[in-house]
Amino acid sequence: MFTILIIGQELEKCERLKYLLQDIRTDLKAYCVTSYTKALNYISHYPYTLIVVGLDILEIDGISLVQKIRCFSDAPLITVSAHPTAEEEIDFLNVCADRYLGVKSIWDEIDAKRFLANVQALLRSFAAATCPSNLISKFGLKVSPQRWKAYINGEDICLTPKQFVLLSSLLKHIGTVVTKEQLCQEIWHIDYDINADEALKYHVMELRKKLSLYNLSNVIETVRGIGYLLNSET
Repeated sequence: MFTILIIGQELEKCERLKYLLQDIRTDLKAYCVTSYTKALNYISHYPYTLIVVGLDILEIDGISLVQKIRCFSDAPLITVSAHPTAEEEIDFLNVCADRYLGVKSIWDEIDAKRFLANVQALLRSFAAATCPSNLISKFGLKVSPQRWKAYINGEDICLTPKQFVLLSSLLKHIGTVVTKEQLCQEIWHIDYDINADEALKYHVMELRKKLSLYNLSNVIETVRGIGYLLNSET
C-alpha cells in the first residue's frame, strides 16, 4: 500500500488532490493536513511513501517547511506552486525536494495530468528501489530505506521512525562500533548530551524488545562508554 501525505493551506484543494491520487491506483491511500505542525507530527511518527507540499501554507515559508520535513523523512517530496519561478525551483531542489511543479489550477485538466504523471514517476522509482534485490539483509532481516520498514523472515516488525534509523545505522556499520555521538546525529541531528543519552538508551531497549520476539535481542551489543555494535557473528 502506497501512502501519501498532502500538506496545504486550503482543505478543498488538498481534497481535490487526494481524490485525483486515489483514482489512479487501488493500492494508494492519501491523507490531507492543513497545518504544518500537524504535518511534521504525522511525518515523525509514520513513514509515508510520498509527500506533497503545497506552497500556499501561511504559517511557514516553503523552504523552511521542506527543511523541517527532511529532518524526519527521506520520502520522495513534490512541491506544488501556483506561481512558479525558475529561481524558486532551484531553491527547492537544492533543499532536497524531488520535484517542483507549477500548477496554476488543480481543476485544469492538463495541470492535473502533469501532477499525476509526476506522482506516478516517483512511485515507479520507489517501487524499483524497494524490490528485494535492493534490500539489505542479515539474520533473515531485510531493511527497506525508501519504505522505512524492516522485515524479519518477511514479517514487518513495525518499527517507529527513530527505531528504524537506529537499526539502519547499526546495520550500515555491522561488525563495528557506532558511537553514541554518531547515533544522536543520525537520529535527532543533535549533539550528544545526558538527555540524548537517556533517549538513546530507551530506543535501544525498545528495539531490542522487538528483535527479541525473533530471538535476535542479543545482536545489539552495548560497548560501555562508547556506543553500540550490531554483532555480525551472532
